[in-house]
Amino acid sequence: LDYKMLARFFSGLTQSGSWCCFDEFNRIDLEVLSVVAQQLQILKRAKDAHLSRCVFEGHEIRVNPTCGFFITMNPGYAGRVELPDNLKSLFRPVAMTIPDFGLIIEVILFAEGFLSAGCLSSKLVQLYLLASRQLSQQHHYDFGLRAIKAVLQVAGEMRRNKASYSHIDDTTLLLQAVFDASLPKFIAEDVPLFMGIIEDLFPNYRKVEEDTTVLKNAIQDALREQLLLVTESQVAKTLQLYNTMLVRHGVMQVGGTSGGKTTSRTILAHALAKLNNTQPLFNQNTPPASNDAIKCMTLNPKCVSLEKLYGQFDKDSYEWSDGILATIIRRFAKESVSSHLEGGGASSRGNTAKGRVSTKSRINSNKSGAPTPDDRSLSDTPGSTTKSDITVNNWKWLVLDGPVDPVWVENLNTVLDDTRTLCLANGERVPLLPRMRVMFEVDDLSFASPATISRCGMVYMDPVQLGWRPYVERWKHDLPSNFPKNGRNFITTVLEMSVDAGLEFLKTQTGQIPVHVPDISIVRTLCSLILAHLNIVSENGGFGDLAEAVSSSEDLGAAKNKTLLQRHPAQLLSFLSKMYLFCYITAFGSVLEGDSDMDDSNLESHDSHSALAGHTKQSLTKIFGSQPEISGQASFDLFVRDFFDLPAPFGVRLPSGMKSVFCYYFDIDTGLFSQWDCLLPQTNSYVEDVKTGFEHTGGSSALANAWKEVDMPIPTLDSIRLARVIELLLLGNAKILLCGHAGIGKSVVLDAILKRIKKKSLFDKNRGEINLYDIAGLPAANSALADNIQEWIKPDMEAEQDDYLFGSKKEFIFARMLMNGQTTAENVQAFFERNVIKLGRDLMGPPIGKTLVMFMEDVNMPLQEQYGAQPPLEFLRQFIGNDGFYDINRYNWKSVDEVTIVGTCTVSGRVPVNIPSRLLQYFSVVNMPTPSQATTQHILEAKLGRYYIINSFPEDVQRTVESLCTAGLYLYQQVLVNFKPKPSRLHYMFNMHTLRQFYLGMMSCTAADLTSQDAVVRLYVHETTRVYCDKLADEAEKDKFIGYLVDSMQKYFKELATKMVFTKRHVTEARIMFADFHIQLSSEETVRRYRIVPDGKQLIQTLTDLQNRFNVSESEDYRLVFFYDAVQHLLRLVRALRHKGLHVIQLGVGGTGRASSARLSTYIAQSSYHELNIRRNYTLLDLRDDLKTILIKCGSQKKLCTLFISELHILQDEFMVDIEALMGGHNHIEHWFDNEEKEYIISAMKNRQDTVHENSSNSQIWATFLSNIQACLHIVISISPTGNNFKRYCRMHPTVLANSFVDFYSEWPQAALLAVASTFFKQNQLDKIIANTKTAAPTSSAIKDKLAPVCVQLHMFVQTVIAEYKAKANRHFHITPSSYLELLQHFVTMLKKQNKHLSTSRQRLVNGIKALNMSSSMIERMSEELIALEPQLEHKAKLTQQLMKKLEEEKVTVDLTKQNVSKEEGAVNRENIRIGKIAAEAESDLAAALPSLEHAIEALDALDKQDISEIRVYNSPPEMVRKVMEAVCVLLKEKPNWTVAKQLLG
Repeated sequence: LDYKMLARFFSGLTQSGSWCCFDEFNRIDLEVLSVVAQQLQILKRAKDAHLSRCVFEGHEIRVNPTCGFFITMNPGYAGRVELPDNLKSLFRPVAMTIPDFGLIIEVILFAEGFLSAGCLSSKLVQLYLLASRQLSQQHHYDFGLRAIKAVLQVAGEMRRNKASYSHIDDTTLLLQAVFDASLPKFIAEDVPLFMGIIEDLFPNYRKVEEDTTVLKNAIQDALREQLLLVTESQVAKTLQLYNTMLVRHGVMQVGGTSGGKTTSRTILAHALAKLNNTQPLFNQNTPPASNDAIKCMTLNPKCVSLEKLYGQFDKDSYEWSDGILATIIRRFAKESVSSHLEGGGASSRGNTAKGRVSTKSRINSNKSGAPTPDDRSLSDTPGSTTKSDITVNNWKWLVLDGPVDPVWVENLNTVLDDTRTLCLANGERVPLLPRMRVMFEVDDLSFASPATISRCGMVYMDPVQLGWRPYVERWKHDLPSNFPKNGRNFITTVLEMSVDAGLEFLKTQTGQIPVHVPDISIVRTLCSLILAHLNIVSENGGFGDLAEAVSSSEDLGAAKNKTLLQRHPAQLLSFLSKMYLFCYITAFGSVLEGDSDMDDSNLESHDSHSALAGHTKQSLTKIFGSQPEISGQASFDLFVRDFFDLPAPFGVRLPSGMKSVFCYYFDIDTGLFSQWDCLLPQTNSYVEDVKTGFEHTGGSSALANAWKEVDMPIPTLDSIRLARVIELLLLGNAKILLCGHAGIGKSVVLDAILKRIKKKSLFDKNRGEINLYDIAGLPAANSALADNIQEWIKPDMEAEQDDYLFGSKKEFIFARMLMNGQTTAENVQAFFERNVIKLGRDLMGPPIGKTLVMFMEDVNMPLQEQYGAQPPLEFLRQFIGNDGFYDINRYNWKSVDEVTIVGTCTVSGRVPVNIPSRLLQYFSVVNMPTPSQATTQHILEAKLGRYYIINSFPEDVQRTVESLCTAGLYLYQQVLVNFKPKPSRLHYMFNMHTLRQFYLGMMSCTAADLTSQDAVVRLYVHETTRVYCDKLADEAEKDKFIGYLVDSMQKYFKELATKMVFTKRHVTEARIMFADFHIQLSSEETVRRYRIVPDGKQLIQTLTDLQNRFNVSESEDYRLVFFYDAVQHLLRLVRALRHKGLHVIQLGVGGTGRASSARLSTYIAQSSYHELNIRRNYTLLDLRDDLKTILIKCGSQKKLCTLFISELHILQDEFMVDIEALMGGHNHIEHWFDNEEKEYIISAMKNRQDTVHENSSNSQIWATFLSNIQACLHIVISISPTGNNFKRYCRMHPTVLANSFVDFYSEWPQAALLAVASTFFKQNQLDKIIANTKTAAPTSSAIKDKLAPVCVQLHMFVQTVIAEYKAKANRHFHITPSSYLELLQHFVTMLKKQNKHLSTSRQRLVNGIKALNMSSSMIERMSEELIALEPQLEHKAKLTQQLMKKLEEEKVTVDLTKQNVSKEEGAVNRENIRIGKIAAEAESDLAAALPSLEHAIEALDALDKQDISEIRVYNSPPEMVRKVMEAVCVLLKEKPNWTVAKQLLG
């Protein structure tokens, strides 16, 4: 709820005067509650002021004083917030105390007809009180009032059903209700305790045996029809589920993985439908055809957002749209009402019985003898005392199969309690009709609140009771139809004999299992492997027939074309025993951690161990629990050898020797065990034979050949084993999860395997034989070794060019998704929808006849929510478990066919993998071991050896391959052990990706530049420094690494290199550098050559020239100082930008020159520089548009592009998802382009003849576009290692770090600081500034020479103070090189300002002196003039004195005149006062006369000519007329009489 919706509630309540109770009010967000407090304040003030109207939320509303607001809260529950103080003060708190249970129970029992209610109520209270104290503490237990009420409702229903329970006393009846309502939720260990409590409280109780034969038989028949094993526990739990559904309309099935929750619900639906001769509907969008059909819709609520689940308001239009759950309940309600109306509103088949299966009179027989329901009535409300006509088969089940947490389940509180209503945020209330049930499937209720638990009926499903046998029973029906009966019996027996022992063994090896998978997952893997083998045999000649066995006289050639079992069908059991042992070893051993290649040195002879007598858990623990020094697979080797040391046909003896059981494979062709290592050629032979099997193309550059060699898969024992296992599992329709440590090549191995699956059948049926090499992707064994290698290593062009989007013809098609910490369920669903097509109305899938393999990388990466759920993984579980998903727009269920999932999972030490066990149960988990040193050396020697041979390196260089690889691995191991990641060094990730960068660097030089072993050693020093040392964060670690580097050189290169001294000092001072731009290309060369830098000064001059050219071409003003560290950073960046698919992470605080280095190095590498155009309201769509612009330039024009991304560019964490997709490979960005964009790109590339071949297909052009992106695009991420951003990116987006070269920008050394200061002062012309100060030359030179060192000392002093501050206060304060540059800039600015001030002051002083000199001369001249004028001045003084006397005489006369004027002035003032008074009186008289004047004027205006004529005829006018006319005469200066007036009138 938001504040707008609540405002509508408050407005309506206030105007109507209604009361409303807001239940669980503190579940509203705190931000909304703050606004609600202001809203209620307005309404409260209006009521307090007795206002009739008030302004509320911008509208004037009527205030009805009778309105009232009530809230309820459960403080302390999960998902609740504390009310703000201003809101809390508006409500009067009322504390609710614990009610008197005994009194309530007694009243209800009396109302239900129990005569001994008083005694029973006290015992029932004690029963639940003791149960809550003595039974184990389970999250799903509830012994509160709601649980007791459910028991009382059941008891009351049974008491009212007199036909069946009239003979039973009150105590027995109540206890029967207690059993029915309570036992289903107890775990097995608590049932005896609960029964003991009942025996203590009810010593002589008698249990009623209910007649459940009919429904029980229907359940068993349904199990058999579904090809499931009929077990008592499964049938009992299904009956308990049914009885619980009769009492509660909200039911929770709780229990661990593979406990039978889904199966029980499904079987119950089939059983009830069978009784009514209908079929249940599961996840069907259309209404059922029959009114009596059962419809079930399953939804995982964590697969969609809360808004999509319940509904939401549109942010712009504020229109309401329903969610999936609301839509389903509304559909259920509509279908229920329709079916009820169609049935006439009442059932004619029911009589008086209730909806319990314990009544004998409920089921009658029809004419055919089949049981049919006679009276299946169910009350409108579970547990109600009223009759109803609703049949039990007319149910609608909404199954919420997912983790329960307060975020979504608390919204169903009104649905689950007696209200039975779904309250939506728009104010709508959707009722839950009688035939509707809400069911939950959950493995744990640790995050559910007591409010939710108490509202639901609980049925606990124990996975231990069910076990793995029901799955095997169902699986056996999938075996080939031509599989002999004795073979089936053998498989059944050997499974019964060995599976439990294997599971018990794994429990003793929990520390050796990286991913703890459920038992059913291991059994599922075992069955999938067995089924794949049997299908292979069945489809390729079958299992033979004893009656048609090959005779000795048969033609030898004809017999040779038959399989082993066709020739010798009597050997079936021997064949199956060996096959089963291989499958057993693979299924159980693949989950254990072990040593790559099964190094014999890690195994001990099993002869010293006695046989495992009895194979009990105690004996296994005794034997294997005391050997923690050996790996899990080594212990499993001993276990298997001892366990299967049995008589034939169950016993199998592996070939003698010290080899582990994992070193053998089962050869289907011969029916025997063979060693894996016989399939793998020796490294030397592998390299030498490439001379005859490879034709070098002279047009390719050395770097291009290096890329081919790096990307070429090299077969190892691990890859061959995994290829065999994975392809067998795919043939067995299994979902595969490949687990292993980071960087060991999980995705690479899976990629290589999936590319080789071109057809659904992997075997050549025309050859008449089944060969392991076909499965492993290897060529036939009888071909030459060179041919074998060529077949293995040749590029799989068909697999790369064929693409599903452009009509691939392969049986298997693939889609790939990289998951990360930001992946959501919506992302996964969008990925699935993009890769399937519509096959029907509600059916989706790949094109007909094809199987889609979804390759999900890093399945464990999605972050857990607050309550532990992972929505992307929950979507996968819903998809796998229900074969489909919901359309989040139409809210319809979409079924998906012919899709399987293959995933990878990264494990890290002892950290548990975050994958729900309910999802793991569907996967066959295979652990990929970390490559051993022998395996890694085999790969390195093969790649380096092939590269040196192909590019015709000298013999001396070729002989260094073994030493190079050995030294590189030794150094790699030292780095792994001594430089481990920690919170401050999260980028210390060294794995196979790091080794790939190393040998890619070793393959960067040409034969012309690597002519001697000394040159090889120098290149080795340089590349190891680049790969390892550049990541290190401080000088102490770098010095430590140099020590390990020197050790590796002394051990493995001392006899090879003759011109180098292997000491730390010499290696450090040598400053070995390689580059490809420091020497100008000749006219014959077109590609830069990676070679050693002979002269550091010449390199700096070259960089200076390149910088000048860059400034001119790019209109920039870069003035970088090329001190040693700056040069190293540039060389590192240029080196990384020349390698395909390698990106860069610049780690360092601000101001260390990261952006400048990236910009200049991009220019040096002849690449175009790009940055994100961050603008206001920049969104993820804007980012993708900018990225697509760059990708089109890279892919269609094949131009090198460098994208620079700083920390400021990453406005949202979602931006890193797209960046990681770019860095993870082109497979993850294909969906960015829609069909129109793809057509435009393909058309543009067709028009460019230099990018694609003229005959290329659309799919090939698109593949070229994507490969060009991977080859031409480089991303440089500049980020600070401090703070939480980098740590979060490393944790949530590991691909970014795995595919990047890390360049750590540490603090500048003193030499760099001094060089920068000197260059800076030189560029700012400090010499001229100092010269302008007019300082003596020697002093000026001394000052200039000391300025730079002083700046360096100041910077170093500040760093020392910061270190002391951190040590004392444990607080960080960073000073960066930018601070140092600011110091220099500030100093120069102040110096210029001070110099300018001094110059101005000096000029002012000069001007002042000049003015003073001029004034002095003028004073002298004026003094002379004064002396000459002195006589005249004396004469003037005398005249002045005379004038003063005259003025004094005239002053007396003036004073007298002044006195007279003063007197006259007083008289005038008095006269003015008198005149003012007269004027005032006149004004007063005038004001009084004015009205008369106005009346006169009005009267005058009223006169006309006739009035004047009338007056003129008067001889004796009236008095008033005469006076007026006389006044007129006076005004006209005439004689005032009537005669004159008459004349005037005339």
